[in-house]
Amino acid sequence: MNIGKALSIFGNLDDCNETIETKGLAIRMVIDMETHNSVTKKQMLGALNWMWNQIFELCEKSEKEGEAE
Repeated sequence: MNIGKALSIFGNLDDCNETIETKGLAIRMVIDMETHNSVTKKQMLGALNWMWNQIFELCEKSEKEGEAE
């Protein structure tokens, strides 16, 4: 994946049809960029929100699975 594609995915995490793994790779590539002048605050907050939702969705699933045992 090139940085242009990564930035495109990063800016549209909720809207794009990429896999979670591809989205994660795009986020990692943006994090590793030398500067972030081309990334808006709105995009950064969107990525944080997406990651937050991924983490707590997984936690909720694990808790439900633990209750089923």
